[in-house]
Parts: sequence; structure tokens; C-alpha cells
Amino acid sequence: MQHLFKHEKDVFVAGHHDGRLEIGGLRFALATCFDNHFTELVSRGAADGCEVHLASALYGTGSGAEEPATVYPGSVKDFNLHVVVANHVGPAGAWTGCGRSALWAPGGALLAEADTDRPMVVTAEVGQSVA
Repeated sequence: MQHLFKHEKDVFVAGHHDGRLEIGGLRFALATCFDNHFTELVSRGAADGCEVHLASALYGTGSGAEEPATVYPGSVKDFNLHVVVANHVGPAGAWTGCGRSALWAPGGALLAEADTDRPMVVTAEVGQSVA
């Protein structure tokens, strides 16, 4: 986490390095919550040979429910990356996560999306074509 959002500054210290993960030859750029709002982080992942931008988040119900559908496909459209976002669903301290974990293809086409009211797993294959 390199970018902290308001209340996170009371609990966390920002990091200084980009996260990377490789599984089976597939490279992932890692980001946490507010980091995903900064395209330079996505740009560095693409430049580093990553094929997937992997994001964890806690977007809440209300206005937060629409934010992931704008932020994630928009942030990677110029970088030829898939996006996978895992968002909390249900109560989380003072917030209620809106769910809607999702996967987008390069260019921003939605491949799969979870429900808003129950935990679930959604899957798609990297390289999957969109009809």
C-alpha cells in the first residue's frame, strides 16, 4: 500500500515498493484499496511485464457500490492488463462492503462479477475473449 486514504493514515504506514507476484509464469501487479486510484501504479505494473492487476478493496454500500465499475476498467484500459478486484461484502467494522468483486479484460470489458449481498467466488481466464 503506497497511497493511504483518510482514516488509513491513523493505522498504516505507506510502503515504498510495488508489489509483484508470479504464479505459473503469469505476473501480477498487486495493489490495495486506494492505490488502485493511481494509474502510475498500473503503468509500472504493465512496464514490469505484469498481465494482471490484482486489487483488494473495501468499497461500501451507497455511492461506493458504483465506484469499482468505473475505477478498475478505466485505470487499466491503456495498459493491456486484466483486472481482478476482491471487494468485501457485508459488515466490516464501521462499513458495510458492497461486494461486486469482479474481473475485467484488457480494454475494460466485464468478464465476471459477484453479487452485492452474499459472499461468492467468480472466475474467468486470462486471455478469455469477450463476445
